[in-house]
Amino acid sequence: EVNLNAQGGDSYVWSPIDGLSDPEIADPTASPSDTTTYTVTVSLGNGCSSTDQVTVNVNLLPEVSAGEDVGYLCLGDSIQLNATPGYEAYSWTPTVGLSDPNIPDPVTAPTISLEVDYIVTVTDINDCQNSDTVTVTVNPLVPTDAGPDTMICQGEPVTLGAIPVSPDGTTFAWSPTIAMNDSTLENPTVNPEITTTYTVVTNNSICSGSDEVTVIVEESPEISFEIEAVPSCTGLKVNFLNTGDSGLDYIWDLGDGTTSTDLSPSNEYTFDALYTILLTGISDMNCSYTLEEILDASEFTDYFDIVLPNVFTPNGDGENDEFNINITGEIEECFYMEIFNRWGQTVFNASGNNTRWDGYTTAGELVQPGVYFYVIEFNEASYKGSVQVIR
Repeated sequence: EVNLNAQGGDSYVWSPIDGLSDPEIADPTASPSDTTTYTVTVSLGNGCSSTDQVTVNVNLLPEVSAGEDVGYLCLGDSIQLNATPGYEAYSWTPTVGLSDPNIPDPVTAPTISLEVDYIVTVTDINDCQNSDTVTVTVNPLVPTDAGPDTMICQGEPVTLGAIPVSPDGTTFAWSPTIAMNDSTLENPTVNPEITTTYTVVTNNSICSGSDEVTVIVEESPEISFEIEAVPSCTGLKVNFLNTGDSGLDYIWDLGDGTTSTDLSPSNEYTFDALYTILLTGISDMNCSYTLEEILDASEFTDYFDIVLPNVFTPNGDGENDEFNINITGEIEECFYMEIFNRWGQTVFNASGNNTRWDGYTTAGELVQPGVYFYVIEFNEASYKGSVQVIR
């Protein structure tokens, strides 16, 4: 609009009247829609009048477009706005989130979920202005919770994810998928062998979300033991030596119904049987690890490989002075040895831990050189034979 201004008369008449605020005043406001020449007739009280003209040139408003509305932007994403280029000046409002409000193509990155109407005002070379609006809808991210980090025992399954928080229609993609039952579930089950960080990406066809969770797998300790078996008159006495890692609580299943929490227990077994020995170690996380071994308690005689001498020389020279029966184990309660001369008379007998004959009779007399006969018995084993005494 523009203010017209005529002077020097008592009355005024403007024509045409289109776009004038008042055609009968000296200074009407003109707002024509296109270029118009206005004529004013100025009259005096004595009847004299005169005319004059003024042309109001109307420039077209600049054509401006702020672009298509955006309805797919997700929180945290950015998009470039694009107004019609080529004008002298640009002004975008609101300015929050804009990279530069005074250029035709600023980048916007809204920080909250809402609908924003961005208005761009352009100014052309004639200082004419026009505006347009673009609506940017910022959608929230999909609520996503992979659940808290957790510690498990090796071989123990665990379910990922918190209480379902994502809306219906959300898809899920977990990775890595190793040792996972179904990577498309909101709450899959995993059973990793090593510590693993899992990532879940959610999507609702517009926006996505992501989160991660670490499953810490306790490393398996070393569970091991050694077996020391000693045959005895009543059974096989076994000492178990725990050689596994320290810092664990141990429970033994000794295979015959006996259990023990001793670090290295002992037990006695019946001969000629198999026993399954289980050693279980329990960690501070209450994880249990079990080692299984088979104990073969063979027949009593299988534990002895007796070599009986057939000659000895009890002459006191320190070499081969004794008839020595090398028997290992704890057999003192059931060992018996008897020596006979060739007439069947007993010259020596021994029991318990005494498994040697030094050539003397039970009465303490040195026997004469010759052949003597022996009977050796311990538990179920029996040996008979002869030995020659040489001096």
